[in-house]
This record gives sequence, structure tokens and C-alpha cells, in this order.
Amino acid sequence: MSTFLSLTPAQKIQLASLPYKAALFISHADDVDGAHDDINEKKAMFFSLKALSQHHKESEVIVGAVSTILESKALWAEWEHDAFRVLSEAPVTMKSVFDHFGKAEAKLYRVMILELAEAVAGAHAEFAAFEDENEGAGFLSGLINKIVGKFSELEAGSAEGAANISAAEDAALAELAEALKIPE
Repeated sequence: MSTFLSLTPAQKIQLASLPYKAALFISHADDVDGAHDDINEKKAMFFSLKALSQHHKESEVIVGAVSTILESKALWAEWEHDAFRVLSEAPVTMKSVFDHFGKAEAKLYRVMILELAEAVAGAHAEFAAFEDENEGAGFLSGLINKIVGKFSELEAGSAEGAANISAAEDAALAELAEALKIPE
């Protein structure tokens, strides 16, 4: 088994870029409010990344991927441009996680990406409703806990049925869940 630190820089970027791209893929699935909505969804994404990294702190892959995301600001524009490729990149990245870290870590990584994507989908309008970003962060913290609880109960079976998620986002979540299947 590998450690995150033993991965090549390209492998680390591969594992870090997938959650970022997945969140943006979901964000763009229902772009009704334009750029303002994107700003709020990015705020939700970054808050959720930090919260999920803390929640999954036992996972070297998740902690390493989130740390790499936050340290790779120079790559974010490129990742955003490539977000539409997430469905084709996901199986390759999942195989890499599986091969390097095993099934248990691959399962946690998959769950974290789906939790992040669902948090972004569910928080787009809600986060914007808060004048004070700290109040919005409190809302997002509650949303993250609800989503994490849902995925814990279902063991990442399906991303369906979340509150405040449009039909387009729900369809994108289903496509993402399918693309993130763990190799057997």
C-alpha cells in the first residue's frame, strides 16, 4: 500500500482535482443564477472541503487530497475548465485510488466526493441567503452533518432524494455516482 506522500506530484494532482471538478460539475448542472450563484457554490465547496476533511480525518487520501486542493490555487482555473471531463476521469482516478490504497480508502474517497457534490448542490441558494458568512458557515455545517449522516446510513449507495436539489443536479449526482464506482 502507498502513502499519499509517496505519490508522484501528478498522482497527487489527479486525486486532488477530482473532488474539485466533481463539485463544479454539479454546480454547473443547474446554472440558473449565473456568476453570483457560482460564487456562493464555491464558498460552499471550500467550506465543505474543510469540513469533510475534518470528518474523514482518518483517511490519508481525503486529508491529502483536500490539502493539495487548498495548496493548488494556481491550478483551480484549469480544473474549472476541465470540470466537464469529470465523468470520464472519475473511473481512472478511482482505479488509481483502489490500486494504491485499497478498497476501504477508495470507498471513503468516493463517499467524500459524493458528500461534497451534494453539499454544493444543496447549498447553492441557501448559502446566498445569509448576509453574514459566519451564519452561512453555520448553515453549511448543519448541511454537511446531515449529508454525512445520510451517506453513512446508506454506505454511499445512492445520491438520490436530497432536499433542495434541482432535477438537473439530481441527474448530475446520479451520473457522478455511477462514474465513481469502485473497481472490483
